[in-house]
Amino acid sequence: MKMTRCFWPQSDRNASRSRSVQRGAITALVAIGTITASLILTAGAAQADGSPPPIRTFPPAGMTAPPAEAISNPAVCSGWYQQGSYGGLWPTASTWWEYSCAYAWPLLGTGATNADWSGQYTWTDHFYWDGSKPVFYGEYFYDGYSDSMFSASYCNYWVDAASGWYGPLSCDY
Repeated sequence: MKMTRCFWPQSDRNASRSRSVQRGAITALVAIGTITASLILTAGAAQADGSPPPIRTFPPAGMTAPPAEAISNPAVCSGWYQQGSYGGLWPTASTWWEYSCAYAWPLLGTGATNADWSGQYTWTDHFYWDGSKPVFYGEYFYDGYSDSMFSASYCNYWVDAASGWYGPLSCDY
């Protein structure tokens, strides 16, 4: 008895389907990545002209500071202070109660650098008092580097809770 074989054996048909599914998945991922990148770049480009974010009006500061126990992490956060500049960057005509929290990576003095590079990221979160609780309204971001030749560069950004990224605000290359 002579065995005949189909032109496309079952395993080859499954492999062909599998390759087709892989191609479709790759095409979908490329499309999603392209759309995401274009949205990010478009939003970033619209906000990279040095103009400030829309400045919101916060409840005016009263005579008494809000309660200290309302501060989320006293180990890395300031106490309450009266603020008149949005994000500490853009002067306004009003004054409100605010506190900020600063986080850095790598921590200074931890030796988390190599012989040719050192750098640091610093995030400073800003919170205002709405009369009953603190409310996050934005983050200042510092991105700095220096190399073994003692040249340094940095950029500063603002991430507004209501409207997104602004910046770079300033850079030194």
